[in-house]
Amino acid sequence: MKMKVVLWSTFFLLCVIAGGCYAQMESLRGDFLEIRSGVHAGNLFRTTFYNDGTAGRVDNDPEAFVGEWPINSGTMYLIDGNLFVGSEVIDTEGQVRHITSTVRSSIVSQSTGDRSPDGDWWTFLPLPGFASRDTNKIAMTKWPWAWPEVWPDKMDDPVDPGWVGSWNGYFGKNIFNADEESFFVADDYNNAEWKFYPDSTDLLRRGLGIRMWVRGFQWSNALVEDGMFTLFDLENVGTHNHDKVVFSYKYGNNMGDHQTGGGDGGDDMGGFDRDSNSAFLYDYDDIGGGGWSPVGYFGGVFLESPGNPFDGIDNDGDGAMGDGILIEESMFEPRMLGAGDAIVVTDYKTFERRVTTLQQEGVDTLVIPYQDLKFKFWAGKLLQEIAFDLVDNNLNGIIDESNGAVVGEGADAFTTYLNVGLKAVDYFSGAGLNNPLIDERRDDGIDNDGDWDFANDDVGQDGVPNTGDPGESDGLPTNGEPHFDKVDISETDMIGLTSFTLYVWENLY
Repeated sequence: MKMKVVLWSTFFLLCVIAGGCYAQMESLRGDFLEIRSGVHAGNLFRTTFYNDGTAGRVDNDPEAFVGEWPINSGTMYLIDGNLFVGSEVIDTEGQVRHITSTVRSSIVSQSTGDRSPDGDWWTFLPLPGFASRDTNKIAMTKWPWAWPEVWPDKMDDPVDPGWVGSWNGYFGKNIFNADEESFFVADDYNNAEWKFYPDSTDLLRRGLGIRMWVRGFQWSNALVEDGMFTLFDLENVGTHNHDKVVFSYKYGNNMGDHQTGGGDGGDDMGGFDRDSNSAFLYDYDDIGGGGWSPVGYFGGVFLESPGNPFDGIDNDGDGAMGDGILIEESMFEPRMLGAGDAIVVTDYKTFERRVTTLQQEGVDTLVIPYQDLKFKFWAGKLLQEIAFDLVDNNLNGIIDESNGAVVGEGADAFTTYLNVGLKAVDYFSGAGLNNPLIDERRDDGIDNDGDWDFANDDVGQDGVPNTGDPGESDGLPTNGEPHFDKVDISETDMIGLTSFTLYVWENLY
């Protein structure tokens, strides 16, 4: 019997919004009292979700839908879904810390988000003002009564402050592109677990200083009727500049369970596909709790992931037809540095590069600062690229081109590289510097992929034609218009899926 594949497709977007864009939101902070729930049921996939970023079940609520497919069947595919945002920082005691901000998650003890000794949540919590004060539900297109009177992030709109009575849609004001759309905002303000302060202007702000704007989308079209799209737009609202950040999403797999019970999570299996940026789960014996069969597949796809616009690499491969050089393993083989060898020096504050030699620099030892570190280079030093350290160790201008991992053990082990075969900039010859799809970004004011169309897209920053808002009919692309910067995902040099872990959850307790 042919089975459908259930794909809960998850977007990730890292966007740093300039200070002052949302002046009315400066006083808003995450608050547990603002917790609300919603239900996405716009197609064959149904799940409960919460405005702290948790999907599925967080308590013993028998009415919660936990990844049910097909809808009304009672068959379940997950316990919960959780976002993780981590960063390497130095705390007030000078210690290197790896801080992770996450969500409340489910009631399963080891899976639950962190709490203070007093029981306060050290997690993402929802901001007030993005849902009606008269309901415990999240603002969704299907529930106009759950919309707020005014939207805090739209108070600065000169034409329609607050968008009173309108839907604050991703595609524009009162544009209902999806069959269902949800919207909420949360932050990690209350994550006081570590001695780290991400905002020098607000020492009460803790966590990593991250605010996340979250939207869920469902379409009933047959091509996407088995899934849900989730967009996490992550904003750094602190003053600390994070340079080592990881974003991940955990599915609390529960393949083959049923709403009425039965339990069948002990034989869950999984895998991933790097080319499609997807990970998937399946039931080993294809028999669910109580004997139902077949059990479908459940998975996630990074349709968009954070980008790296600084490493000189075409991370997402969309610039393959443009100028540049191909990354080969020979590029990061160790080599001895000579005094007259051409080298590329990177300014790690601006990421500008310049070609020089030790002789031209007139020094015996070249010192290149990186944050609070200093890297030293001299004639006779062995240059060798070090993966995942965010530094150009071999002085060719390309950062971390050797990223990869050893797969397997013993004689069967082999190394797989993430970037081999991708285009990159040759900073010595200049090849690739004019390729707009290498190191593209969503806030550079450039239509990197050239798909903005004057005749159809010049509608202004609200995305809606004939409203007279800023940018409309000015002949230039404006942020908020279709196919440009923020709303054009192809203008991110996406990193994609870089790691995958599968655990058998019954073994954790």
